[in-house]
Amino acid sequence: MARAGKITALVGSSGSGKSTCVSLLLRFYEPLSGYIKINDRPITEYIFKPFRQKVGFASRRP
Repeated sequence: MARAGKITALVGSSGSGKSTCVSLLLRFYEPLSGYIKINDRPITEYIFKPFRQKVGFASRRP
């Protein structure tokens, strides 16, 4: 669980789902089942342009 006002990092081995998790959070695609909530609100209620501007990505490869 990510905490409000804190920086959260997703780390793990190759193929563990880090990119998939971020893609779902940024709504590049929708989950096939279940739902995602942020602050007890469905993710579909958010406007994502400001949200996407706060997400960073660091690739292992240059």
